[in-house]
Amino acid sequence: MKKISTLITSLLFLSILSTVATAGTYRTGLLSIPQTWSADLDSGSIDSGTRDFWFHAVNANRRFFEPQNGATFGIYSGGGGISEQDCIDTPKTDRRLHVRRLDVGTYFCYLTSDGRNGVFRVNQPIGDSPGTMEIGFTTWE
Repeated sequence: MKKISTLITSLLFLSILSTVATAGTYRTGLLSIPQTWSADLDSGSIDSGTRDFWFHAVNANRRFFEPQNGATFGIYSGGGGISEQDCIDTPKTDRRLHVRRLDVGTYFCYLTSDGRNGVFRVNQPIGDSPGTMEIGFTTWE
């Protein structure tokens, strides 16, 4: 059942990518970020040395999505296709966000620690601790 759910989520994300206004794409894909691990949205990897975001777990009830190394993010509230300019214009913060606020289907615009703009979508509920954050992302040139 989980494989079918993951396949459906992957197909949904790929169809959503087609609505993201085309710009020079640097990296795009799906990431599964286990609790306490980090993600680098320039390389599309988890727990790398130059990370952008950390799935920080203080304890089972206090878990956060935290920007790292100068990366920032903001909730995208527009509709339709998301362009790089939409993400540039989206207000961003370097403050952490409690994972309870990472609702499935929510889009977040970000600026990586390497200075690239991008967008990610929360694809699955994170679940109880220890959870995994499932996202689909596009980082532009």
